[in-house]
Amino acid sequence: MIYKYFKECKKLTVLITLLGMLIGMLFFITKDTPPTLVLKKKKINIEYGQTYYANFKGLVDTTGMSKEEICYLKKNVSITDNLQNEDQKSYPAVGKYKIFIKYNNI
Repeated sequence: MIYKYFKECKKLTVLITLLGMLIGMLFFITKDTPPTLVLKKKKINIEYGQTYYANFKGLVDTTGMSKEEICYLKKNVSITDNLQNEDQKSYPAVGKYKIFIKYNNI
């Protein structure tokens, strides 16, 4: 009688342990990870005389992201460029320029 009782307790203990491990693995797999930064284009060509402003909406692909993920990206992405306008004009001079995008200060 006592042997049967201990045998059932061992099964229950193993079952509870396995269930706890499964729940722990699920929490680990679904932990809150930051969204991935995906660019719309790696190269941008601008015609002479066109104005261009490097901004989040024009550079970062947010397709399929939730509002929270987009908000997180906006807070953690900084965009700078070295565009230089021609003298007394509102568009950049002819040349190659770079746009720098930093995500989480990396």
